[in-house]
Order: sequence, then C-alpha cells, then structure tokens
Amino acid sequence: MAMPVYPTRSEYRLIPLQGYSLEEKGVISTAEDIAEREHDGRFRRDGHDEIDHPRAIASDAREARLSATGQALAWVHDVCEDGRNRLSPEQVGKEFGPVFGPVIAFGLDALTRRKGESDEEYYGRVGEAADVDIEILFDKMFDKRHFHRCDYGRPEDAEKNRAKRAKKARETLGPFRRICEAKRHRVPEWRLPLFDSLLAEIISLAEAQLN
Repeated sequence: MAMPVYPTRSEYRLIPLQGYSLEEKGVISTAEDIAEREHDGRFRRDGHDEIDHPRAIASDAREARLSATGQALAWVHDVCEDGRNRLSPEQVGKEFGPVFGPVIAFGLDALTRRKGESDEEYYGRVGEAADVDIEILFDKMFDKRHFHRCDYGRPEDAEKNRAKRAKKARETLGPFRRICEAKRHRVPEWRLPLFDSLLAEIISLAEAQLN
C-alpha cells in the first residue's frame, strides 16, 4: 500500500502484521511506546511532531516485514539523539528485556551518531553492524529516504535550508552510498529487489537536491 510521507497512527496500523508471535508483537508495541514517550511534545525542523518521523520509518519497516527487532529499531532509532531524556542504547535496550534488548541496543548504538564523529566514521560503524544484522542498514535506508522526501525546515529559512539539504545530499551520495554498495552482498537474495529499488530512489532524491 502507498503510504503518505507522514503516516498517521491509524494508517500505520492498517499495514498487516501477520506471522509474528505475541512476544514479537509486544516488542514492536513497546518500541512504539518508548518512541512516543521520548518524542512527546517535541517538533521537527519542518514543524511536524517529532514522533511522525519514527512512525514513518516504522511504517516502512512494517511494510517490508522486517523482524520484530528491525521494526522496533525503526521506532526508537532517534531516541538517543533526539529524545527528551537522551537515553543511551543500553538504557533503551533494557526496556525490552534480556532476549530482545541486546539486539536492539546493538542496532541502536550503530545508528546513533557520536559527538564529533565524521560521516565516514559513522557509516563505517553502520556498515560493520550490517555485517551482523543487515536490517540495521535497511532501517538507515528508510531513514535516509524519509529525510530526503521531507521539507528540511520552515519556509522562512529557505536559503539556509537549501545549504543544509545540499550538505546532506552529498553525504548520501558519498559515504552512505558507498556503504550500501559495499554491503549489497550481505542482503538475502529475496530482499535484493527492495534494497536495489530503495537505494536507487534515495540516490535520485539526493541528486535532485543538488540541482
């Protein structure tokens, strides 16, 4: 189903969630609760509620039928950087218990950019984590696509926003693209059509922002 850039809660729930155990569904629900709690009352540069972004990534992950931990990671991927309490990956992981928590904490640590970290260092860590769990890279790809599909900031800051979007586009076409291409061999064959179409779309969106 074609989802809007910012799906609502009800639109997210329209995506079928079949073939998952009650425990796995509980993990996804817990992640949604954490994201809503940590992003509550906060806003994105374009004026949208902050929670609207992780919901969009979670919608993509749900539609792609990522694992329960992959979907949970989509919900909480920005909690450490942008959440009200700036929780650590380990703190977030503990909320999921001993079975799922370490997996989610591992992915969240990979997706959370560290202070002073260069683009190359950051995407290098994402790539190393993708060697362990390729769904971490899929979550980052969904995140990238959503960023490039959205307005970066408010209309009154158009010139400043253009410069920032161009910088992000160069990041996408540089280290992000290189890590995706380097890790393509890690993608299961049945997921390659999604991977290839997703990367092509992201590249196209980024290139358009440089023109």
